[in-house]
Amino acid sequence: MDSYFAVTAPGLEPFAGQELHALGLLPGPVTDPDSSLEGSTSVISPQSAGGVTFKGDLSVLYRANLHLRTASRLLARLGNFFSATTFPELQKRASRLPWERFLKPGQPVSLRVTCHKSKLYHSDDVARAVAAALAERMGQPSPVQAADEESGDPPQLVVVRLAEDKCTVSVDSSGVGLHKRG
Repeated sequence: MDSYFAVTAPGLEPFAGQELHALGLLPGPVTDPDSSLEGSTSVISPQSAGGVTFKGDLSVLYRANLHLRTASRLLARLGNFFSATTFPELQKRASRLPWERFLKPGQPVSLRVTCHKSKLYHSDDVARAVAAALAERMGQPSPVQAADEESGDPPQLVVVRLAEDKCTVSVDSSGVGLHKRG
């Protein structure tokens, strides 16, 4: 079972949780003590600022991409988070991730890196280490390109988040932002 993250604007996490529950993708509703609406319920799930985590197979991911209205994009997690305090350690651990499940060898990627309260705080160096790990795992380098959703064939977005020396690597499954679905 894979782990996914529905990215939302801050404050919309409970609503995304309710949508996921209505689709049958999260466990039953539980009254949320922080809810401002009387008698309302929201799904108690691993929520963090900016999104909701849920699990399932690829059909779950497809349904969420098709039906969620409050999410801006859906990220597929590449395994669990791992600790990294040096660039060699980051590269070594990132090279163990199952990149081949979501990428083809040599496929162009766009790396979006954020660092917060970590020893590895330079996002360009983190991106280089992750790109090297990807090349090591896939057997050939993937060209790193700037994100361009307007082009006919945009690169695959890979999101790397370092927070307090814990690294999470995700692959965007939505392509163009979900608000542009029409």
